[in-house]
Amino acid sequence: MGIETRNIPANMYGTYSNVEKDTIDALKKAGNITTKSLEQIEEVAKGGKLYSKGEELLISDVKNSIKTGATVNFNFVDTKAVKDFNTIVLKGQEGSINNNEVNISKSRLDTKRSIDFVKDFSNSTDEVKGKTIEILSSLDKSKPESLSELEVFKNKIPDNMKKQFDDLGINKLNTNTEIKDFFESKNVNRMQTFLTNFDKLNPNEKEVTLKSMDLLSDANPKPNFRKQLLDMNNSIGVDSSMKVGKLLNSLNMYLPSTTLTAPTSEDFSSRTKTIHTGDYGHSDSPNADYIRDVLAVGKKENFSVTIQTSSKNKPEELKNRIFEDLKSKEKLSPDEAKNIVDNHLKIVVTPDSGAEWAEDNKFFTIDGELKTLPFIPEGKEISKALDYSKTYITPNSPYFLEEGSHSVGWSEKDPNNLIDREADQGAVNERNEMEQASQLGEAIGKKVITTRTYNEGGNMLVGTMPNGESYATLGRDAVIISTFKLEADYAKDKKLVPEFDNIDKKVKEMQEQGKFGPTRIQETITRLKSSDSIPKGSDPKKIAKEFLAKIEIVKDDIFPKDLCIPKERIAYVPQADFHIDMHMRPLKPGQMAINDFDENIKILQEAKKHTKKGSDDDKELDSMIKDSKAMKTAMSPIMGAIEKELKKKGIEVVRMPGVIKGENKLVNFMNAVPGTTSGSNRQFYMTNNTSIKPLRDAFETYMKKHDVEKVYWMGDSDVPTKTTLTGAERSLRSAGGMDCRENREEF
Repeated sequence: MGIETRNIPANMYGTYSNVEKDTIDALKKAGNITTKSLEQIEEVAKGGKLYSKGEELLISDVKNSIKTGATVNFNFVDTKAVKDFNTIVLKGQEGSINNNEVNISKSRLDTKRSIDFVKDFSNSTDEVKGKTIEILSSLDKSKPESLSELEVFKNKIPDNMKKQFDDLGINKLNTNTEIKDFFESKNVNRMQTFLTNFDKLNPNEKEVTLKSMDLLSDANPKPNFRKQLLDMNNSIGVDSSMKVGKLLNSLNMYLPSTTLTAPTSEDFSSRTKTIHTGDYGHSDSPNADYIRDVLAVGKKENFSVTIQTSSKNKPEELKNRIFEDLKSKEKLSPDEAKNIVDNHLKIVVTPDSGAEWAEDNKFFTIDGELKTLPFIPEGKEISKALDYSKTYITPNSPYFLEEGSHSVGWSEKDPNNLIDREADQGAVNERNEMEQASQLGEAIGKKVITTRTYNEGGNMLVGTMPNGESYATLGRDAVIISTFKLEADYAKDKKLVPEFDNIDKKVKEMQEQGKFGPTRIQETITRLKSSDSIPKGSDPKKIAKEFLAKIEIVKDDIFPKDLCIPKERIAYVPQADFHIDMHMRPLKPGQMAINDFDENIKILQEAKKHTKKGSDDDKELDSMIKDSKAMKTAMSPIMGAIEKELKKKGIEVVRMPGVIKGENKLVNFMNAVPGTTSGSNRQFYMTNNTSIKPLRDAFETYMKKHDVEKVYWMGDSDVPTKTTLTGAERSLRSAGGMDCRENREEF
C-alpha cells in the first residue's frame, strides 16, 4: 500500500495506504458494516498483534460511520500504481446496509460452519457421534431462546465435544435474537437427520460427501469443479452418487449439472455466471425494466448481465442511459449505479439487436457452446404441426389430452374460451431470430451449433437430478414440429436424417409392442389429413404408422443427441400453454413445480386477509379467485397429464401457486429464474412482480416452505396508465415474463 490521503468528516471519504491485505479482504467479505461485522473485521485486523497505522485509522472510521450513519468511501491505494485503486462504498448503519447482502454473508458463514461440524463428526469416535446426535435430538423438544437457556444447553455438551459445537457457531451467540435465529435455522434443525444418514454411508460415499461440500462452498469455483464432482460420482457409481446427492439436498446443498454438454440448468442448482438479455429498448419498456432489476440482482448475487444491442447503437451512450435510469427509475445512488454498470454490465454489439424474448432462439451448454434452432423456410412444417395438434379429438378418447391445451382449448371441455387458442409456436422462425443468436455466439467467442430439432427455448425446461445428472422436459409441440421438419429434411437428403433409414424396423417393433391400436391409428390419420400430410393414392394406415414411428425416433434418438441428455432423462409433456415454462418450473434437484389452481385460491385468500375490504386490490383478488375456480375445471386434466409424464421419468412433482388471471391484472410466479448463491446453501428466486403487495407477501411466505430465502420481484416499475401496471404485468399481457427474457451461463 502506498500514499495516505484522508478527508473524513463530510462524506467519510478516505484513502488508506498501509492497511494489511487480510483486513481489506475481511472488509470486502463483510460487504457491509454492522456492529457484528466490525467485530469480525477487528479480529482479523488485530491478528494477534497491534494494529498497523492504516488499520487503526480504518477501524476508527468504520466506527464513526456506524455511529453517524454516513456513507463511507474506502479507497485502498497500491504503491506500485497509485492511480489504480480499489474503492469500496459502504453505508454505515446500525443493523445493515442491505439485508440481502447480510443474508448472503451469513449464509456463507453458516455453510462453512456446517461443513466444519460435519468434518468433526466424521472424525469422532462412535461414542461421540452418538452423543452428538442425542444432543441435537434434544432440540426437537426444547430450543434455547435466551442466554440463560443457552448456558444450560452448553453444559450438556461434554468437554471433548465443545470444539465441535463451537465450530457450528454456538460460541458466537450474544443476544436472544441471535440465539433464536440460530436454533431455528435450517442448518441446525436438519443437522441431526443429516448426521444420522451420513453415518450410514460407506467410507467412499462419506469421502465424496465431504469433498462435494467443500467444492459447493467455494464462492469462486474453479473452472474444473464440475469435472471434479463428476469424477467423484463416477468413482462410486450412480446409486451411491444419488444417495450422496439426496443427503446434500437435505441441507440445501445442490450439486450443479455434471452433464457438461447439456444445456444450463434452470433449477436451484444453478450458479449463474452471466445472464444474457436482448436489447435494452425504451427506458419505460418492460424489457428495460427487467434488465435494470436483473442488473441489481447481479450485483447482489455476483453475476454479470450481457445486453445484445445493434451496431446502430453506441455502447457508451447505452451504458450512460442505463446508469441514468438506475438512478432515476430505481432510485439508486450514483455510487451504486456506477458500481453496477462498471462491474456487472456487458454490452455486446452485433449487426442486429438481440431478441426481446432472448430465451426462445438459443440455449447455452454447461461447457460453453451456444445452440440455436434450424430455420424452416416459409414455416410450412410449423403450420402442419399446429394443424395436426389442433385437430379435434373427442374428449372420450384415451389420447385426448396428448396435445394438452390444444386439445382442451378446441373442444367442448372449454366452453367459456378460458384457454388461449391463439398463441402458437413459430415466432422465432417467422422473425428468423436464429440469426441474432448466431451473431451473439460469434461476438462472444462461442462455438455456435444449429440443432436438427426445432425447439423454442420456452418450450424446454432443464434441471438436475440430485446427483447432478441433467434432465429435460419438453412440450409436445417441439416433438411434432421436429418430426414434420425432419421428415421434410429426409425427403430432400436421406443423409440429413439417417435415423429414418430403419423406419420399417421401427414400425414392426411398435406393431409387436401393441402401439398401433385402431383408435390411435384412426386419430393419427385424422390429424395428418388436417395437416395435408397424406399424399393422394397412399395407404393412410401405413403413413400413420410411419409417422408415429418417426415421432418415437425423434423422442428416443434425435432429441437426446441435440440436447446431450439420455432419453431416460427426457420427459415429453402435453402443452399447458404455447410454451410450457409459463405453467411449470424446475425447483430443487429432481423436482418440478406445476401450476395448481387450488394452491392459487389458497394464496389469494391469504392475500385478501391483509387487503383493505372493498379496495381495488380486494376486488381484483376476488376476480382472480373466480377465474382460478373456472380455470381449475378446464386446466386441471392437463396438469394431471403433465404430472403423470413427469413421474414416469422419476421427477417429483410439486403443485404450487403460479399462474393467476384477474379482471385487470395477470400474475405469473412460474416463469422465473431460481438459483443458489455461490459459496452457500442459500436459494433465491427471481420472479414477475405483481402490484398487489399482500399477494407478494403471501408468495414470499409460501416460498419459505421450499427453503427460498430471497424472492426478487422483477419488472417492478410502475407506469401510469388508466390501471397502473408494473413492467411485469405489462409483459405478461404479451405472454412472457422474467424467464422468457434471458439465457444463462453458469460457473
